[in-house]
Amino acid sequence: MKILLLEDNTTDADLTKRGLSSSIPNCYIEIATTLKQAREMLKEVTTFDVALLDMKLPDGNGLDLLLEIRQAELNMAVVMLTGSGNEEV
Repeated sequence: MKILLLEDNTTDADLTKRGLSSSIPNCYIEIATTLKQAREMLKEVTTFDVALLDMKLPDGNGLDLLLEIRQAELNMAVVMLTGSGNEEV
């Protein structure tokens, strides 16, 4: 399984990567810390199975990338992540 993890917090990214790697055998996780970096990865590797997208990033919002993934009709599941604790988000 190929996973794109968009997370700007290095501690959160490391913990997420460790958790996924220990529970999903043979998973491949690419970490992007900005929207720009994630966009470049999606251009190079469009075969991600899952995208885990943080809401708040230094250069925008993970929802922007969700819209781009859907508009490009990329065949992948998308999960939005937030540490804000705000149910409305």
